[in-house]
Amino acid sequence: MTLKTTAMALRCNIMKFPISIIEFYITNVCNFDCTGCNRFNNYNFSGSSQWEDYKDVYAQWATRLNIDTFAILGGEPMANKDYMNWWQGLSNLWPNASSELLTNGSLLKLEDKKIYNFLKERPHLRLLKISLHNKNRIAGMIEFLQNWMTPPIQIKRIPENVEDLPNFNENFLRSYNNIKAKEWPDINNLFDWASLPDSIKKECEINYQFSPELIANERKKYLVIDSAGVRILVQHESFFHQGALIANHIDQTFTLYNSDPKKAHDICHSKYCYHFNNGNLYKCGQVDLFKDIDKQFNLILSDEDRELLYSYKPAAIDMTDLELQQFLNNLPNQLDQCKFCPESYNIKEIKSATKNKIIFKKRQNNS
Repeated sequence: MTLKTTAMALRCNIMKFPISIIEFYITNVCNFDCTGCNRFNNYNFSGSSQWEDYKDVYAQWATRLNIDTFAILGGEPMANKDYMNWWQGLSNLWPNASSELLTNGSLLKLEDKKIYNFLKERPHLRLLKISLHNKNRIAGMIEFLQNWMTPPIQIKRIPENVEDLPNFNENFLRSYNNIKAKEWPDINNLFDWASLPDSIKKECEINYQFSPELIANERKKYLVIDSAGVRILVQHESFFHQGALIANHIDQTFTLYNSDPKKAHDICHSKYCYHFNNGNLYKCGQVDLFKDIDKQFNLILSDEDRELLYSYKPAAIDMTDLELQQFLNNLPNQLDQCKFCPESYNIKEIKSATKNKIIFKKRQNNS
């Protein structure tokens, strides 16, 4: 037995550090062009990771971390031809963890059952999560799954009640006030909506495509379950917060924000999405990918900001237990690099497609 394997064996008997949920990022490549993508995959962003290159370092991480749930994502993870090796390999290292593959579903094929058969092995722990950024794809995706899975199939809408959607009442009232005519009554909840005159509700539905029922149709998720217990979640996400990249389309350059780090962290929707990439553990995905953007594109930063960008150090496998504990304790907190993200969000509707990829000039040594 080598010194390395002996050390790993000894570590297996030591209490592991717990992590409730973490992402494994395996590719920058996506076949869609969703505006505002917070991983910047709507640009001609390149780079994918192969399982063979990182399986040993993640085997070491498995001796140090207890993971409850992990998700595999990109980019479009299925654009990385090695995606099944990633899912199988990570599942072997953390056999009791729940796991998800987050995909846009466009690369699924009726004749290809690799994912389906993998889900069927342990359906209570494995979930295929299909995230649609175009409501026109919902009906076609449900029809595909009905032909791909094993009948009989049941489809559940979740949550059962529209008011159980995250931040529903707040967003519903904001939307109503945005379209509200002066003569319309104020409302404070769904009960008030129900008591509005039919003429107002009809005008909202016809002119603004706005009503609790229409919102439910767009925002409720579909949980598809078949006779083998295989579970597939189809969710429609029609809005994005804008990403951190500020694009100058004229001179083909990018820059980042100069925000108050605390304000940016306070509103961040991914501040608890801890992130593994290339064998290292990050506070978030964006702070990791900024460096790839800088290496591939023309990212305009001051010398001071570029130094700050590169000063972030992820957790590496050779950290001592004390160093790793300190790193994990700090994960919920803001970073100095949070200044590169917006401190207020401009939320826009997503209309994803596959033919409008934004092609930006690459650095000469990466072209």
